[in-house]
Formats: sequence, C-alpha cells, structure tokens
Amino acid sequence: MTQRGARGTRVVRELRNELNRSSMCLVLPVKTTRVKRREVDTVLRGRRYRLSVKTGEDALPHGIDNDVLTAIITLAIEYGLPEDNTIRTSGRELLKTAMFGGGGREHARLLASLLRLLNVTFVFGEGWYDAKRKRWKFERESFRFLEKVRWGDEESESGDVELRADAPLVIVLNTDLAEQLRAGHVYLPDPHIIRAVRDAPARSLYNFLEAHRERERLEHGVLPSSLTFELEPLAQILGIGLGSEMRSDVVRRKLGEMGSSLTSAGYLEGVSYDGRGLSANVTISFREEQVEKVLDESLVALLCAQGMNATSARHLALSYPENVRRGVAVFEVMMRQYARSGSRPRNPMGLLTLAIKNPEKYQQSTILEQGRGGASVTSVAARAVDVVPLSVAEVEEEDARREREERTEWEALSVEGRVSRFVSRVSVLGVRCAQEDVALLGGAGYDLMGLWQELVRVKARGGVPQEVLDGALSAVRAVVALGGVEK
Repeated sequence: MTQRGARGTRVVRELRNELNRSSMCLVLPVKTTRVKRREVDTVLRGRRYRLSVKTGEDALPHGIDNDVLTAIITLAIEYGLPEDNTIRTSGRELLKTAMFGGGGREHARLLASLLRLLNVTFVFGEGWYDAKRKRWKFERESFRFLEKVRWGDEESESGDVELRADAPLVIVLNTDLAEQLRAGHVYLPDPHIIRAVRDAPARSLYNFLEAHRERERLEHGVLPSSLTFELEPLAQILGIGLGSEMRSDVVRRKLGEMGSSLTSAGYLEGVSYDGRGLSANVTISFREEQVEKVLDESLVALLCAQGMNATSARHLALSYPENVRRGVAVFEVMMRQYARSGSRPRNPMGLLTLAIKNPEKYQQSTILEQGRGGASVTSVAARAVDVVPLSVAEVEEEDARREREERTEWEALSVEGRVSRFVSRVSVLGVRCAQEDVALLGGAGYDLMGLWQELVRVKARGGVPQEVLDGALSAVRAVVALGGVEK
C-alpha cells in the first residue's frame, strides 16, 4: 500500500476505510442537505450501479459523517474486530480518531452524525451486461452501517443536546460491514491529506477516488496515475445536483471547488474535461510523488500468532511498528497473570491493542516475572522489551466496567434474544448447541451470561467447554424427566 501527498514531521495514526462504501459514495460529499431519499441508476467506469437510500432522520448521511464512519472503522480494526461487532469507546476518543476538536459543539455534531449513520438504509446492486441475452443482470442486497448505538448525553439550558465526552459510547457494526473488514476489504487513506483538507465534501471525494484507485490496483496490479469518468454518472454517484435539476456548469463548479482543496493538499495534479455538457469526460490526475509504507510481515505474523485477525494485525504493524514486539511481550505477561487467577480478559485482542497503542501506560526497567525462589526470569522477548504493566488492576477495573455494561445489555434482551446471543457466543468457542436446549437451561434458572463466561474460563484453562455445557444440559434433562422443570 502506498501513501501520497506532502509530508510533515508530525506522526499521525493510520486510518482505514471500507472499499465498497467509499466506491459507491454512500455518504454525500456536501456540507449540508435536507434530502431524505435518493435513487441512483447509472453506469460508471463499466459498472452499473443501482442505489436506493432512505432515512428516518432529517437528512441522509453527508459531510462529516464520512469522517465519523472512518473513525469507527479504524477503532474497530484497532481493537481486533471484536466477535460481537461491538466497539466500546467514548465520544472523546471517537472525535480524536476522526481528528476533530473536543468542544461541546463537536460533541453535538457527533451525536447528530451517529444518528444519521444509524438510521439510514441502503438497497444497492452492481450489474453486468449479458451480451447474449441482451439484458442487465444484478446482484442486490440491503445494507446498513450500524445496528445499534448506546450513549450518554446532556442537555443545556437552551435545550441543545450533546454527547457526554467520557460517557461510555457503545457502537454495534452491521454484520455485513464487519465481515467485509475481517476479509480485508479495506484501503488506507492518507491521514496527512485528511488533516490537510479542511472541507468535508473534499474529504468525501478523496475517499471516493482512493476507493476507485484501490479497485484498479487490485484488478490490474497497478495504481493508476489518473481516472476518467463520464460527467453525468459521476455527478449521480456523488449526489451533485441532488434535489434540483442537474446542470453541467453546477457540476463542474462543485467538482472544481473540491478538486482545488485536494490539489492544495498535495493529492491531485489537476482536473480536465473533454467534451461539452453532461456527456463530457472528466479526467482526474494524481500527484506522482508516492512514499511506500513498508509492511514488516514478521510483525503481522507475531500478532496473528496471538490470535489477532490479519486485517487488524496489518493495521497495527503499519501504524505502530516500533511498539509491536514490546506490546506483545507485555500482553503475554498479562495473559499469564490472568491464567494464574483462573480468569480471562473479556476482549484479549483489545488488551493486546491497548499494550501496543499506549506504551506510556507501562513502566520501564522492571523485571517481567519472578521465578521460583525469587530468581529473575526473562525470555528473549522480555530481555529486549523489559517492561511490565503499571497495574493489572487497571485492566481488571476496565473489564469490570465493560462486564457491567454487557450485563445491562443482556438483561434488556428478550428471552429469545438472550438465547440467540448465547448460541452465537458459544459457537466462537467451538461449542454446538440448539436454541431449544439453551431455552431449557434458561427456564431451569441458569444465568446464560454467567454460563457463557464460565465456558470462556474453561477454554482459557485448556478445558473442553462443550463437556461443561453438555453436563449442565444432562443435569437439567434429568430434572425435567422427574417433572421438576417445565419444558
């Protein structure tokens, strides 16, 4: 993967975007809009796109929503793409990842953005032409960005509502989006360009162009130095002229404004036109300067050996190469400490990411472990890293907070919802069970969340969680046979 554009000396975290979303420009590149429905049917660069969008909010996703969604995707990948597709963060952290300020106005804008991303529904299809039968064929599917958002807010005397900066912010990704991310269907935006471009519509255009460049690279093996589009289908995809009559002069003016911002940021070389009106072709040329971001595959392998998925491992190896080995050594020590206490962190890969991203949380010049009789024990990794967590209690406190949050979520579910969640969770451990069996356990008084946690602990100790569950089921069935529990 390459990065383009002018460089400063300031270190900026790497960002991630999902390819399909950006290539179809699902977030409109406009500062403001009141449009609540959108229909697209057009052919762009040999692909036919059909898109239907509607929302229950006051407008479709637009403007800063692209930055907010990029930040959500980045955090999801950094924290190992949790199996439940749930990101536990705060408004402050999400704004920081999106490279926004932290004032009250920003928290109010963030809440509005999250609601637009939550309440929009897409139905889209990508088509190909069957020359023999002389007709277009489509694959269609519905899609959402997010399934659920839980937050804390506060209201001023004037009635303005904004997120509380440090209140828990829980975001559940759409399953299809999460699976795309796990499959590595992502590309790497240049954070220097994102920071340099102050205009939100221009940042949306940047993401759209990068997605199409990455598609070209994946299909043909070469990153293109320019892309050519027909003006009318490009305007349709970008939503330029939405809600009014589409005119070529308006489209060219808006493209020119966004292109000028991207040229100033060092991304574009220029925008040129061939032809007249909406049938003209527009060619967008990119700066030749490219700085190769070298990926150390040994770091990726090291992270994958700890159980991290390849997408998250590549992201951390690119973003924090100097911290990976150190973080893995710290993580291994913490996991051994958990094992001795017979427990396991709720999200091990999140803990590993924390050790890599935040080296300042760990003190230096401390022997990792003590051997028998107090003798120092240091592995090769430990000798090179020589660190230990300041306090495992800090990690345990965070785990306890998250467990309380999950307990609240769990208890808010219906009986059927708890059963479904239990079956989904235990499948990750390789445990197989039918929903009617789990319902039987619940009816017998079992705490399904507590049982799930016990199965995790059994797995962590090297045991067989399937045997524990089967034993519980056998005991309940025996009671049922005696008439002690209603089926």
